[in-house]
Amino acid sequence: MPGYNSHTTSYTYTARGELGKFRIQNSEFRISRLATHTQSNYSACYAYRYTGRLCKATSNFPGESNVTLDYGGDGKLRARTTASETRTYRYNQGWNAVNEEVTGTTVASNVFEPGAQVGGILAQMMGTLVSGTPAYAFHDHLATVRQWRLANKTLARANEYDPYGNFYTYSGYINMPRIYALHEFDLALQRNRAPYCNYSPSMTRWTTLNPAGMVDGPNMYVYVENRSKNSLQNMVEKKQEYDPGICKYQGDHYGCKA
Repeated sequence: MPGYNSHTTSYTYTARGELGKFRIQNSEFRISRLATHTQSNYSACYAYRYTGRLCKATSNFPGESNVTLDYGGDGKLRARTTASETRTYRYNQGWNAVNEEVTGTTVASNVFEPGAQVGGILAQMMGTLVSGTPAYAFHDHLATVRQWRLANKTLARANEYDPYGNFYTYSGYINMPRIYALHEFDLALQRNRAPYCNYSPSMTRWTTLNPAGMVDGPNMYVYVENRSKNSLQNMVEKKQEYDPGICKYQGDHYGCKA
């Protein structure tokens, strides 16, 4: 949805001063979960269960499709059904899906950084761990996978993202998972799926809230007034425009003059 961030956003607050909902153009977002989304002649509807877990989405937006999600008693995604396949997931002790199957056949085996509930992916075997073809993940500082390379160092896929996580270009001949800031992008939903909530790069919003509540506000980028490409934030100080003349890299951060 090009230009989506340029539209006017209006906010509605409760009597307690809490943000209750906000509207961007024709879309209204209530601060619990996204139920409907409309723009021009396109619309999408979302259904939830298990105390707020997204279980079904129907959409005619370009690039999106219908999808059904099923969860286990532990809250982990166990099956994802689209028009083309039903994919089932098996996990390690955390939230990392180490095995993916379609009609009983293992199509992907994943290796993650050890010890983390949500770990960065290190490699994906196209098949089983024993006989699959491995592709190795190369990350940036956000645990976004920028490149996938085969064992002989051939480029399988390289992905590029804007500061909000929107995918805009790629190179390489193998269609590998798009993982931004630890979380895999769901092609049917056009969302990044986290354990308890989903993030929309095009809307720059979480479409379902963290169970901990709105501890960080409704907008990940509000601290730089939604202008992450040309603004800086030093801790809790006031936002400053980036100017190479006054902002200089100081080893591990940018320092700006007052």
